[in-house]
Amino acid sequence: MNESTQQKNILFPDLSIVELIALQLLSRHTEPIIRHTLLIEVNQFLKKSTKELSTSSFYNSLTNLERQGLITFTRRSSSKQVLVSPTSYTLTVIEKIFRLFLRNIIINDSEFTMQFSKKIIEKVGVTHFENIFMIIMEGRTNFTNIKLSKKFADNVFIILREENYDVFNKLGIENLHYSKIIHNKIREPNDFFDLAVLSSYQFHPEFYGMSRIELLKEAKRIAKSGGVVVITARSKLPLIKNFYASELLQTYSKTVKERTFTEQQMKNDMQKAVISKYEIFDYNGLIIGIGWKE
Repeated sequence: MNESTQQKNILFPDLSIVELIALQLLSRHTEPIIRHTLLIEVNQFLKKSTKELSTSSFYNSLTNLERQGLITFTRRSSSKQVLVSPTSYTLTVIEKIFRLFLRNIIINDSEFTMQFSKKIIEKVGVTHFENIFMIIMEGRTNFTNIKLSKKFADNVFIILREENYDVFNKLGIENLHYSKIIHNKIREPNDFFDLAVLSSYQFHPEFYGMSRIELLKEAKRIAKSGGVVVITARSKLPLIKNFYASELLQTYSKTVKERTFTEQQMKNDMQKAVISKYEIFDYNGLIIGIGWKE
């Protein structure tokens, strides 16, 4: 196994719940800990959830962690006690797994989506559209939110990441049309859509080889004269004095950093796309940009 493959396997290991808990508890210690002491800590953690782990079962888990390069064993010369220490990868693995969980946590945001959609419609001054176009940049596409968009339009056209098309084809949603990007151009013609939406706007979308500004310019191109281009992104999280809440928010901020914009950054993007009439506002954790094509 070459070094890069080995490092990838270490940073994305196949771990059990017990092994994850053991790593988390071990990472709190600044010095090597006696192996049996770590077992006691893990059993205390699991006390109300499941039966106690046996010594042999837990030691097998530790052996697996050592095999994957996440802990090391040392033996005290003066006794038979075995000490356990984290490696340089331990904290990195814990953080990556936590970020993965935060990034993909299932939140029922259908009601919130409806609320901010109504807010956008209120500002646009149109309650229903004939044709809308959605550029959906996120990797794990929210099917519910796309279904909600049909409440506001006769026809919805979408571009997804390529790996998500097969899933959507099986949904059988009426009047949902799939578009393509060909040679850095959206397939649809100029001046066709009442509304073009860039959902989960990102700094570096890696979306069919196009930059976010190129995608924004394409959204403007296919919008009708007098039509609207809408961007939705995450806004920066507020500072909190509570230590524990602050630690969680900082980790979450790193997770959504690629999708977090300030109002000024979004204004700059509107100007780069030559959209001169726009409004940018923060709505409960979202930065929303509305641009009018003149």
